[in-house]
Amino acid sequence: MPIAFREFHTLKPLAPKQVLETDVEGHYQRLSWVHDLEHEGFRFAAFDCLTYNDEGEVVYFAWITNLPVRNDTVCELANHVAWPDRNPRHWARQWYELPGPIVPD
Repeated sequence: MPIAFREFHTLKPLAPKQVLETDVEGHYQRLSWVHDLEHEGFRFAAFDCLTYNDEGEVVYFAWITNLPVRNDTVCELANHVAWPDRNPRHWARQWYELPGPIVPD
């Protein structure tokens, strides 16, 4: 998956309209997404979230999914699978048949 992760980050600047800045329960979130990625025959979208935890530390998450990722779904997707206690060790692994979230090497 490191190849898909690099491709995701390479393509993000080419999709400036696929960014949403929001506030969820008092926490700033910057969500970005890219469609139509492919890895070993699987097609998927990738999305990420840059936020802060309760201690004010920057926290980054990224996921892959076959679900529709759009401006009206990305916040729900990120917060549905994310860390209930905002701890990056509690990442959810669901959707598709690929491991997630994407973790850089």
